[in-house]
Formats: sequence, structure tokens, C-alpha cells
Amino acid sequence: MPPFSLVLQRLELERFRNHGQTHLEFAPGLNLFTGRNGQGKTNILEAIHYLAILRSFRARQLRELVQWGAEGFRLAAMLSPVADGLPPLRLAAAFGKERALAVNGAPIARGSEFIHRFLCVAFIPEDIALVRGPSADRRRFLDILVSQLDPTYLHHLHRFHVALKSRNSLLRSPHPGDRSSRQAWDRLLLETGAEVICRRQQLLPRLEKQLQLEAASFFRNDPAAPAMGLRYEPGTPRLAAATAADRGGECPPALVLLRLEEALAANSGRDEREGMTTWGPQRDDLGLLLANRPLEAYGSEGQCRAMALLLRLAAAKLLHGERKGLALLVDDVLGELDQTRRAAFWELLPADAQIFFTCTEPPPEAARRAARQFQVTAGTVA
Repeated sequence: MPPFSLVLQRLELERFRNHGQTHLEFAPGLNLFTGRNGQGKTNILEAIHYLAILRSFRARQLRELVQWGAEGFRLAAMLSPVADGLPPLRLAAAFGKERALAVNGAPIARGSEFIHRFLCVAFIPEDIALVRGPSADRRRFLDILVSQLDPTYLHHLHRFHVALKSRNSLLRSPHPGDRSSRQAWDRLLLETGAEVICRRQQLLPRLEKQLQLEAASFFRNDPAAPAMGLRYEPGTPRLAAATAADRGGECPPALVLLRLEEALAANSGRDEREGMTTWGPQRDDLGLLLANRPLEAYGSEGQCRAMALLLRLAAAKLLHGERKGLALLVDDVLGELDQTRRAAFWELLPADAQIFFTCTEPPPEAARRAARQFQVTAGTVA
């Protein structure tokens, strides 16, 4: 990826959600989408997110993104470089019987070679699940952020999940001979698992520091605001002693690998009884702290929502430093904030990021900043 910022200039949606055929031209700065609920505003943000990360921030299955009655969808985008004399970047993604990807017209076979051509952070009402939801939501948040900051991370994460799935399949096999072939998958699971854990932990001090900076600005007029923090919570026995926080932000891979080897040996019988791997990074969690206590247990609803918003802001600031072009997707998340907090939110957004903002009625802060405004009605955009 070239070290210059990109701006999303054009977006095309075909048979995507409730958009039959929508072509949009965007401006740098704030692009504002207004309209009643259920008209298709969020679907536009979802399309941008899919082109950046190849996943929806709402749907688990690609089929859910296809317009009702259609066989598949197609998305395309053109990103223009900020610097003069450099060529634009064209992305295309289609889904029907199978997925098809292309960059500048050339087919791309692997999703890992397509994603992160531009960076993206979504602020959505469902982000409360980062606090109230299962650990899988917090792992997903970490994994997406680490992968955007470290292009090699997805390789290790993908290999880990392949090893985990294969090992679990063998653990459930009724044929004893199959279980003797677990050794190769065990080794891959250990090596890739150590990489995944270390890279997640190495990010944590940076993320926590940025979170605390955002929180200090967000709550600057509230002297009683409690301190917010983060803690990596390994799902592997004895691995807590090898956390990055205990070692100044450095995660020793050899020590993590040793702890995983110990877990493999100690839990062999349990794994076979339960037919699944009962330890490893697939069970890790991101602890969210309020005055060094678990936020979920001790935080108010407002504090929990603030943490979710501040986590996204901290991620946006870390990605902003990558200078690859940053799209911020803000989907009607400011309604529960008072005027002071809304003003703080706008001040904290990176000044030169491209923002895509949806609402039913434009708040004064957004209306003043809007470089381009769109009205969305039943899947059509004016």
C-alpha cells in the first residue's frame, strides 16, 4: 500500500440490501446522509465497510447483503490519491454463486490481498456489544484493528483458525487412528496461537494510552469522571504472567509458546472428552476497566456507551497515523449524548479523515461541517 492518503471519490451499489442501483460521488471531509429510518442510509456505510474489510458490521452471512429476490450483489469504488500525479485505485467486489474481487480491473484470488487498501472505522449503535456482549465481539474488534495496523497478522490468524478447526475435527473423530495425526495440527496451533496472542498484546499499551487520551478530552469538563483502562485476559491457564502489560508492552513469544505447550499437555484429556480445544487465543478477552474495576459490572449505561465510543475513537486515531486514507462511518450514534459530549466527539475526530455520517435530522454540528449532503428515500439517493 503506497504511503499516501486516499479519498473515496465514487461508490457503486448494485442489488445490495435495498439499493437496486445507486451511484454516488463523495467529497473529502464530511458526507452527510439524512432520511427516515429504514430508507437505506446505513446500507451505504455497510457497503463502504465491506469494500475496506470484506465483512459487514451487521450481517454474519453474505447472503443477507443481497437485495431481496436478486441472485447476488456488486460493489465498486474509486479512491483518488491526495497527492497529484498518482493514479486512482479501483476496487470491485461481487457475490453470487461465489465471491469475485478485483483491484484496478485485475482479479484478486485471496481476500487478504484485497482488504485494507483504505482503512475504516465504524461507529454504530450496536457497539454497546463491545461492553455488554460476549468476548467474541471484543476479540473481533482487536483482530480487525491489529490486522489494519499489521498486514501480516491476518496470515497468522487465518492459519491459527485452520489449525483449530482441523484439531477440533480430529478430537471429535470416532476413529482412534485419526487422533494420532493431531501432532502436526498441534504444532501449527501452538506456533500461530503464540503469534496471535503476542500481536494482540503488543497493541494493548498503545490502544490503552490512546483510549485514555480520548477519555481525558471527552470528559474534560467532568472532574468526577473515573479512569478508563484495558486489560488483556488470556483464556489459557498461566498465560496471564506473560502479558504485555507486565513487561512494558513487550510480549515474549518464547514464553507465550511455552505456556501454550503447557496448556496442550495439561488439557489433553479434557479436550478429548469435550471434543474441542478448551484453551488458546480463541478464548481470550479484552477487559474493559472503570477505575480498575470491570466496567460491565460497575459502569452505568452512559459509561458503557462512552467506553464503546471511545474505543472506536482510539482505533481511529491509531489508524490515522498510518496515512493510508481513513473512512469514518458514523451511523446515528450521537442521539444519546448531551450537547457537551456531542461537541467533544466532533472535536476528537481526525480533522482530515473522510467522514460518512447518517442521521434522521442533521444536528447543527454536522450541518455546518458537511461538504456534501444526500437525502436517502427507499433505496434511492438524491
